[in-house]
Amino acid sequence: MLEQALPDAKSRIAYQMLDGSVSFEQVRIACKMSPNLVVALAARCTAMGLMETNAEKRRVRLFDLQDFSLHPEKGVKVGGNIERQKSEEG
Repeated sequence: MLEQALPDAKSRIAYQMLDGSVSFEQVRIACKMSPNLVVALAARCTAMGLMETNAEKRRVRLFDLQDFSLHPEKGVKVGGNIERQKSEEG
């Protein structure tokens, strides 16, 4: 189900970032996605039971992609921060 909802690296990064600690705007900027795509991704994942809305009205992922070997790239950290790998920096 995760593979179907998150077919590419960009959607997987966005999903992984949506852990309740970051805004849609932060996800949009980090992933270079349109606001509509972030909202559509969150809505699709919520409808599929892959996300829920928390007490602060933020959408929160229910699964960590690392647990399913679907982690989009090594540079994504829980909490929404994206780090570049050393090979990309220099």
